[in-house]
Amino acid sequence: MREMKKPLLSRGFQLKMNSTIHRKVEPTSKGIDLENVRPFITLMYLLLGLAGIFSLLPYGIVVATLSVFVVLDLMIALDSSPVVLEIASCIAVLQQLFGPWILYEYFNTDPHYRMWVSPEVYFPFAIGGTASFLLAMRAALPYGSSKFRVGIVLNDCFRLGVSLIVIGLIAGALVRFGPASLKFFFYLVANLRYVGAIYVYFSEHKYRWPIVGLVFFGIYFTATSHGMFHELILWACLGGSYWFVGRKRAFSVKIAAICIGIVGVSVIQVAKPIFRKQLQYNESASFANTVMDLDSEDMLSRKSLENVVIRISQGWIVSAAMYSTPYIVPFGEGSTFIEALEAALVPRFLIPDKRVASPRDNLHKFTFLRVNEQTQMGIGSLGESWVNFGFYGGCLAMAGFGLLLNSIYKIFCKLSWQNSFFFFCLPIVFLQAVKVETESLTVLNHLVKSSVVIAITYVGLRW
Repeated sequence: MREMKKPLLSRGFQLKMNSTIHRKVEPTSKGIDLENVRPFITLMYLLLGLAGIFSLLPYGIVVATLSVFVVLDLMIALDSSPVVLEIASCIAVLQQLFGPWILYEYFNTDPHYRMWVSPEVYFPFAIGGTASFLLAMRAALPYGSSKFRVGIVLNDCFRLGVSLIVIGLIAGALVRFGPASLKFFFYLVANLRYVGAIYVYFSEHKYRWPIVGLVFFGIYFTATSHGMFHELILWACLGGSYWFVGRKRAFSVKIAAICIGIVGVSVIQVAKPIFRKQLQYNESASFANTVMDLDSEDMLSRKSLENVVIRISQGWIVSAAMYSTPYIVPFGEGSTFIEALEAALVPRFLIPDKRVASPRDNLHKFTFLRVNEQTQMGIGSLGESWVNFGFYGGCLAMAGFGLLLNSIYKIFCKLSWQNSFFFFCLPIVFLQAVKVETESLTVLNHLVKSSVVIAITYVGLRW
């Protein structure tokens, strides 16, 4: 009798290094269990949120303290799981609070990229909405699990990783040459190559680093070919967090990694506009050469620093929405969220004219800002919450967004008990959700369709 071929994904995919990965961190040499700090951080999110809403403390102190706590929370969580929710928290505080505070204090003079309302109007809502988002992502839920069960058999891990990389590369080619109607589907499948690279890393195969390096070079090449770097940055953060999982790293290593990330993102933001201009005249322009040509004056000039702050800040867009709504444009009263649910959940043949994911639409509808078709810029989750419901309703909407991400995270935790494939696919699901500049239509569309792709892939690999 012919031997049955072993599926790439087996039910008994068990862990070499640990049977369950959960949020537990070993005590430091001083006897402090860092895991016990996290409930205190949650309490501080609540207190700082209230301090911001009711203006009980200077806004700069509230913003700076929140920034410290989200980074500390990220470093604590790094040892135990992929830090998708913690990355979302850091991005939210950076773009909705820290960036706008820097703009108010030092760079609020540009006639276009400026804060359009006073700090006394902006920060109570921005701090309240952001704190609501952070707290909701930490809420205990009656379903799912807060623990990952991750199983890895080294030989299967390498074989599966290489297979996913090949599938992703084929899908990447189909994004460019396949039917336009399936372009987004192929784009999601193409992201499996990065999941495959994570698998290969965990395999401890002797060729794992060359393979991981080639995959990373692929996304770098794609980013520099088009001058679009957001996915490179996101995959570096989301995928890079797996390097920490299951291994106790020194705090100094974590701090160094975060500092390198900050410097890297800052360099990209300074070099990006220069490089894009070069691409207009020379398609073979090299981003590496552009970076190498930067000098200290380019990096540290007031104009460069202002450009970096403007690019990382979502505040000037949110403040434009607050300036316009409801004084010029009436509140949407949930209309954009209803459209997002229809677009994400209802097939197009039932609603032929349903909205296509385009962040410019709400930007043009609810603010006076205008961008061209090549610019992907939207009012973001905080701005969308304001234009629909105002102050308190907007804070509740941000809490709802946080609960959505929290729910999906915990569901994937529970699914990892069935098979660790779901543990490795987390970055695909959260790729758009961790960005605060994306709106509900883009987020829900990506969450639903990426989950479908992961389910199809899971069934196919177990066949």
